[in-house]
Amino acid sequence: MNLRCTNSYAQSGLTLIEVLVTLLVLSIGLIGIGLLHIQALQFAHSSYHTSIASVAALDFEERLWVALGNGTTGCLDAPAINTVRGAVEGAWGGRDANQVVIPDLEVELRSSTVTTTFIEAGIDFNWEDPRFDDDDSNFSFTARTVCFIPPPPPPP
Repeated sequence: MNLRCTNSYAQSGLTLIEVLVTLLVLSIGLIGIGLLHIQALQFAHSSYHTSIASVAALDFEERLWVALGNGTTGCLDAPAINTVRGAVEGAWGGRDANQVVIPDLEVELRSSTVTTTFIEAGIDFNWEDPRFDDDDSNFSFTARTVCFIPPPPPPP
């Protein structure tokens, strides 16, 4: 006679520990995806501010051309460039909700090189994004414009 012992209580599903471990792994993955999404939103907004700074730099250059066209012959001097700088900072900085601005924008005249053949003006657009808690919360965009001085006409 052949006797077989069968277990009528054989496991046929998942244990509670296996379910809890699965939920733990899944929740860690979802938290990681959420943190990645928050980081992506921060970088997208930072990129948006950099694009606005680029447009503000173009506005600075166009305002210099207008000032140059309204002025006398030759290039603009440092006080005239500084006046344009103040106008750009007023137009693009601030916290107006009805206007495209960069909060707390500072426009600084970086350098002005004057030679007999050209004038080069560098300008920095600096702002701080308080949503970043680390040392990378300060952002900067630098633009440069050059005005060539035409040579004097030859004597007759």
